[in-house]
Amino acid sequence: MSNNVINFKDKQHLAKHAQKEAGFDKMKARFENSVPNEKSSKDKLLDIFKKKKNTRTPKKK
Repeated sequence: MSNNVINFKDKQHLAKHAQKEAGFDKMKARFENSVPNEKSSKDKLLDIFKKKKNTRTPKKK
């Protein structure tokens, strides 16, 4: 009977690991695109840390 047992925790762990790896790849690509090269300015790297403009309307009090 033990041959028919499916380990869901193992599958969940592998899926979570794959999701983390995909996140790391996105972060790596974002950083590599923002690193200034000799031709571009240093402002390119600072764009990562700039605060995005708030597009939501403020709540009425």
